[in-house]
Amino acid sequence: MARRMSMKPTTLIRVTVLCVSAVLAGCSAMSQKECQQADWSLMGEVDASQGRAFAAIDTYRKECAEHDIHPDSQAYQAGFERGLERFCSRSNGFYFGKRGGQYKGTCSNHHEQDFLAGYEPGFELFMIQDRITKLNMGVQSDEQEVRQLQEEIDEREARLIKEELTPGERAVLLKEIKARHGQIFHLKQDLRDRRLKLLQMQQDLRKKTQLVER
Repeated sequence: MARRMSMKPTTLIRVTVLCVSAVLAGCSAMSQKECQQADWSLMGEVDASQGRAFAAIDTYRKECAEHDIHPDSQAYQAGFERGLERFCSRSNGFYFGKRGGQYKGTCSNHHEQDFLAGYEPGFELFMIQDRITKLNMGVQSDEQEVRQLQEEIDEREARLIKEELTPGERAVLLKEIKARHGQIFHLKQDLRDRRLKLLQMQQDLRKKTQLVER
């Protein structure tokens, strides 16, 4: 007699999270089997615990209507309420904001002030970190461009020394070298400004993090 395979609750939750995320991201529609077997209570709980609005059920209604199946809105709402208990707290608001989560009014009728008291400073830290990341990328890009320009200068200077050139050819190379030196000068000015701003923002991030996490 074959053993019946059962899915552990934690595994079921992970599968549900993946399915819900795929549907809401527009990657795939719910199949007839998924609509028939959906645990609407669990789906509501997952949606709320991930900060989605209750209106997420409208997506499921549309997907399942194609199979003439209607979500159990009461079960979904009951699960959604359970998810709100986990999501709408000050501590979760802070970590949700710090990860860059977009608040969609999920807690508007459920401890929203507590949630926002954590979310707003958390999201502020995220925005500072995001700007730091972009500044770092700008610094790296400028440094790479400076290296590339210097290589082009070195190559042209080597040609001036080694090759027999006409006066016109030498003039062209010298003009190109001068232009690249000018580009490097301006890039280094930009780099100095970026690095200074980066240092200031890193200090600001440390101070704000210390204040928030006290």
